Amino acid sequence: MAHDENRQRPDFLTASELAEVLKVAPRTVLAWHRDGRIPGVQPTGSTVRFILEDVLAALKDGRR
Repeated sequence: MAHDENRQRPDFLTASELAEVLKVAPRTVLAWHRDGRIPGVQPTGSTVRFILEDVLAALKDGRR
């Protein structure tokens, strides 16, 4: 299987970085994640990272 050089890994954002993009407080981002409104990845312990495209899609779809 060939390695696809053009395929990029998504950038993971912290709650603070995502909050800046969405113009909300970081605790709002974490609350949305906790409530299942937006997807996130927990690589370790309580650390959460977000993929912007996935979050925007979830918010657009009104996922709850």
